[in-house]
Amino acid sequence: MDSLMADKPPELLPKRKPVQKRSQETRSKIAVAARALFSEVGYEKTTTTLIASRAAVSIGTVYAHFNDKRELFLEIINEHLANFLPLLRANIDESLKVSHGKANIIEKIVWDAYEAYKFDGKLNFEMEKFWLKDEKAVEIRAYWYGKYHEELVRLVKALNKGQRIKDLEAAAVVITRTAYAILQSIYLGREPLDEKAVLNEYIDMVRQYVLEA
Repeated sequence: MDSLMADKPPELLPKRKPVQKRSQETRSKIAVAARALFSEVGYEKTTTTLIASRAAVSIGTVYAHFNDKRELFLEIINEHLANFLPLLRANIDESLKVSHGKANIIEKIVWDAYEAYKFDGKLNFEMEKFWLKDEKAVEIRAYWYGKYHEELVRLVKALNKGQRIKDLEAAAVVITRTAYAILQSIYLGREPLDEKAVLNEYIDMVRQYVLEA
């Protein structure tokens, strides 16, 4: 398996999660505030004091639920990456049920990923930087990327009726890594790009590679 993927689920080892509804709501409010701040001002500039202020709770309440902002960010990363899996899986399941869906599934997945990446562009950028320096964050990414990979291998296998593609694992890696590079280029905006044209061209290339294989 690719070095950026892992089978073992991440162990975040946070403080014990609350059972009472009110405490659960407070914890959720803190996480929402932290996510907003990480997106707005970045991980480095976000402090637990800012998080407490945004969540309208005391600094002591923040520490009652999370050990530090790192633990908060790790939980947000885990939840962020986990949320895309059900959408990906549902799109693949639904499209494989009907004959015309197979031609549209690649387009659907790419545009869903684009909308998700664009909506959370700043947060994705902060996660990118965090992955370079935090081993636990890398472990979380590896686990969820592995899950995405499993679904895409399943899709490529279902679409590869011509049997030209011999290594489904490698094909899935090529497809996902290329999409990832394109989305990064679009968000970072280091060069002018016609986003729609670039994504549509990528979709056509993948269709030819997989559907005509």
